[in-house]
Amino acid sequence: MNDVRKKTGIIFFLIFLMAWGGVSIFATQKQIKTKKQTGYDSDIPKTERAKIQKRLNLFTHYQLTEQWEKLSEVLGGNRLENYERTRFTLQEMAAQIEKLKRHPITVFNWQSTTFSTEILSVSQKKKWWYLSGFTTSISETAPQLMTVRIEVYQINGEWYFTPSDPVPFRPS
Repeated sequence: MNDVRKKTGIIFFLIFLMAWGGVSIFATQKQIKTKKQTGYDSDIPKTERAKIQKRLNLFTHYQLTEQWEKLSEVLGGNRLENYERTRFTLQEMAAQIEKLKRHPITVFNWQSTTFSTEILSVSQKKKWWYLSGFTTSISETAPQLMTVRIEVYQINGEWYFTPSDPVPFRPS
């Protein structure tokens, strides 16, 4: 019974943080929209955006509900090496999961998309993108708006993620 109350309390706290983060994001939205994206057109194909958003929802949900085994399925277990995907070792995957346990991304407000100019000649199926956005950190003192970049790539028609470490948002 105490576990249920604890998880319910955590969920209500996270809902509060999402609302607070939304207000903070709204306050900085004008500043973010005025920044020009550099580089080439980085839009992900429109046909794939809904699929990515669905997987992002799973990505954040698995962290919120502490379903670490399922989280490893959307992490994909790959890293980029010489424009090819290489499987994570078991130790690398465990390190990714531990990093997300310490700094979970339970909410992700997707703001922009970029990809490396080094891959312009690579076929669509081998491209990778960086989704930049906001999450809210849970700390002992106060919630803090954080920026995070998530590498997204496709393997056999399914989308996978490799997140960077969240860093505190500092308006410029």
